[in-house]
Amino acid sequence: MGVWIIPTLITAAAAIIFAALGLTALSKRGRLTPALQTDGHLPYKVTSRSLVPLAVILAVSGTLSFWKLGSVQVPSSTAVFSPDEPVIIEMQSVPHSVSRILWYSAINTGTEYHVGEYTVSYSVDGDVWYPVTVWEQDYASIFKWRDSDVGPPYESRFIKIEASNPGTEIGEIFFLDEDGLRVPFTASNPALCDEQELPAIPSDWMYNSYFDEVYHPRTAVEHLRGITPYEITHPPLGKIIMSVGIRVFGINPLGWRVTGVIIGLLTIIPLYIFIQNLFGKTLVSASAATLYAFDFMRYVQTRLATVDTEAVFFILLMYYFMYRAIAEPDKSSFKKTIAWLALSGISFGLGAATKWIVIYGGLGLIALWIILAVKTGKSGQSSESARRAAIAEQTMIATGRKLPAIAKLIMFSVVFFIVVPLIIYLLSYIPYASAKYGASADGTFSGFLTMVRENQKYMLRYHTGLDSTHPYSSEWWQWVLNLRPILYYRNYLDGGAVSLFGTLASPLTAWAGLLSLVLVMLFGLRGKGGAIIAAGYFSQLLPWVIVPRIAFAYHYFPNIVFLILAISWVMDKLADGSRRSKLIIGGVTALGVALFALFFPALSGLPVSESYTDWLSWFGSYPF
Repeated sequence: MGVWIIPTLITAAAAIIFAALGLTALSKRGRLTPALQTDGHLPYKVTSRSLVPLAVILAVSGTLSFWKLGSVQVPSSTAVFSPDEPVIIEMQSVPHSVSRILWYSAINTGTEYHVGEYTVSYSVDGDVWYPVTVWEQDYASIFKWRDSDVGPPYESRFIKIEASNPGTEIGEIFFLDEDGLRVPFTASNPALCDEQELPAIPSDWMYNSYFDEVYHPRTAVEHLRGITPYEITHPPLGKIIMSVGIRVFGINPLGWRVTGVIIGLLTIIPLYIFIQNLFGKTLVSASAATLYAFDFMRYVQTRLATVDTEAVFFILLMYYFMYRAIAEPDKSSFKKTIAWLALSGISFGLGAATKWIVIYGGLGLIALWIILAVKTGKSGQSSESARRAAIAEQTMIATGRKLPAIAKLIMFSVVFFIVVPLIIYLLSYIPYASAKYGASADGTFSGFLTMVRENQKYMLRYHTGLDSTHPYSSEWWQWVLNLRPILYYRNYLDGGAVSLFGTLASPLTAWAGLLSLVLVMLFGLRGKGGAIIAAGYFSQLLPWVIVPRIAFAYHYFPNIVFLILAISWVMDKLADGSRRSKLIIGGVTALGVALFALFFPALSGLPVSESYTDWLSWFGSYPF
């Protein structure tokens, strides 16, 4: 039996005990059959004192999230190539002993070409040239140090680099001898040798893109440059947001990752407030938010420059604002309900313009809107005075002076959940319309709409037809049981050490959250928060049951938020009990942090021995 069995059993036992104690707490307080609450409940207030734990959580998780996030020490100037103008390099010492060439692959400048290759030749006298090698610059080689172990002969003085396509870029070139020392040279394009002091480590994520960073950061850069983007498989807004960090810090790993980390940390804030509004217990809010802050997937995914972090942020916001609309008391102004509804619709629009998974969440919003509509329709019907007011309102309607509340709700919902999101979605395509070099918009509004429509058709074809294989792909049921992580990075180091990281949910979040969700489904749907948790979780999961495309563990990322909400729902029941029950909450939270510490090397790239990462390979399916 592997040693990994011990922490696995401890985690599984903790999840089962947590759920069992929650069920016991429900039974003792007669909460197994709660009354239907379509009229909402008054949200608990968030006080400045209750926010103290949130500040601590943000400080600790923020420090860890920014730790070794990425370097700015990558080439900032690039040499732009043209097939008609090869770059000539002259070695400063002859003979030389170049045995290795490192070159930094950048992107194109915006022509219709997105890939290319470079033919490398050498010459003794500058007149007669002999081939050395060919460097490929394909779509997966962007923002990376490339390694060529084929160097020119020791007697060569000149080296010529010819590009196959116009607009391809190289950031810097290093010529290394057998001892790894850099051989000096000059180039007809000085951008190839103006940053020779930079580190060049081809296999280190601190200085290179990895996984889908070959797509989204380059698109963010292309938006900044006003050129046609290469990656158009997701709507533009997420890459536009990413471009803010690039504009501030430059085209480097820190620049393209920093916005994801910031938004990932910001997500903790509405989650904390959401739980505090629901249950009014700082212990519950702090404990659940800590579990989320130290969840494996939250940590890893927010440090990866993709658009999933932004999508999760908007999903949480749109559900929180819908909850606040439902929770407005009957005597509250209808304008307050509409204001929360507007914020929910705007969040939905921003999310849909980031990634289509947010539209899945819109299915859950429909279910919650029905609850709001029922509440609005029944509002004020429980008293004689309310009945008379309704008669008076109907009289006013007959004279054309006022609409009933339910009609206004429908009207505003159409505006906030259809019209406004559509406008946001269209506006996000402005970088596409203004792009140079082959943009399909012709300068007219009709042409703009045609361009947007064609991109939607392309995205649909792409995602429904993505049936290729991948060694770390997984099925939806494997996400639910937390059985198949995805490995993003692995680098073997000297001395038997290894640096790696991948993404998966914390086993405690996955298993305790799943059992808590079962309790919510059985006993909490008609109580406060239960319907929201269920609607959010299943609207994000069920589409993946039928979606035919290849999928990965990170597609479960939006569900983590709702698993944490389910855990907080059970914590709320335990917090009403004895001191021992509250200690259970603290113990579960401490276990979540301990698991994060245990897996930290496999989440952060911290170098450790291979025997340690082998120990983290639970079930034999964790690829560590």
